[in-house]
Amino acid sequence: MTSRGGEIRDMEVWGRRRLAYPIKRRHDGIFHLAHFTLDPELTVELERALRLNEQILRHLIIRTDD
Repeated sequence: MTSRGGEIRDMEVWGRRRLAYPIKRRHDGIFHLAHFTLDPELTVELERALRLNEQILRHLIIRTDD
């Protein structure tokens, strides 16, 4: 992300939490919350990279007006 001109502003590790429902036979996962800035056109590429990473079960990118 930083190599494409983005900036990671804050990264929080929430730790291991129980999932609301099993995903790929897993009942818990390690949750992270990242605040970053990135050009909107590059979010498609980021989404693709997150989907292809097998260690990431779920992800959500939302836009905030800061």
